[in-house]
Amino acid sequence: MNVAELKSTSMVELNDLAVTLNIGEHRNFARQELIFRILQAEALQKRPDVRPKAFWKIMPDGFGFFALSHEQLSQRSRRISMSLLRR
Repeated sequence: MNVAELKSTSMVELNDLAVTLNIGEHRNFARQELIFRILQAEALQKRPDVRPKAFWKIMPDGFGFFALSHEQLSQRSRRISMSLLRR
């Protein structure tokens, strides 16, 4: 299913789909969160070997980096300012 189809689906049907996909505590989720979790579960069923591997690294000066690997910061890492980290 795609996002447009899920947005037009009733909450009852979304909850039934969440049960089918083994999404825990789905009844506590808001509609948007439930749609996101359904899409995520479907993606993981198609490609179970692909898992997100990212982390936040906060430096002593207060700036942070969002990076894709725990080993090291790279050119693909994104610098995040202190004002955004405080939010």
